[in-house]
Amino acid sequence: ALLPTPFCSRWRGILEGLRSQHSTWERSTQPPKGVSERRSMTSAFERQRAAVEDRLNLIVNGTGAVATTAASALSGAIPEIALNVDGAPEVPLSNDDKSLVEHALCRILYHLVDAAGEARIPCMKFTSGAEPALPRLLDLSLFISEQGICDHGVIFTVLEQLVEACTISDCEQVFTWVEG
Repeated sequence: ALLPTPFCSRWRGILEGLRSQHSTWERSTQPPKGVSERRSMTSAFERQRAAVEDRLNLIVNGTGAVATTAASALSGAIPEIALNVDGAPEVPLSNDDKSLVEHALCRILYHLVDAAGEARIPCMKFTSGAEPALPRLLDLSLFISEQGICDHGVIFTVLEQLVEACTISDCEQVFTWVEG
């Protein structure tokens, strides 16, 4: 169930295109772990996206129930994200803030899929922390969709992008997660 070379080449080509569009994004050959190092970022969006992405990475690479850690980890990532103890926003987030969180989720997805491809490990089994990272990312996407931190369709966006990047055997594991 290793990823075939044409798949890795195609995916790397897509990632290289994204990297050229965002000059502040430096390539890391390692999967994201914990808090990313700060770079000189040119816009408020990039600084806020990095802050949210750092918090999402901590959740994805952590242990335990995603819903339990997500509320405390995400609250305050940027001033607009203030969550109650249940993980729901105290004040409804703007569409820009929801898009920022979705963008951070997708970047983490791309990093994880790229790292799994380079390691030649099936996507859903790739571990960047104590537990497989992509099932945790999907759990997190579902949780933040249900809580209103992102648009309710973000789980479908993440699933669509993951299925597009996976081999047939990896897709079977993604559908197993969906059925679970």
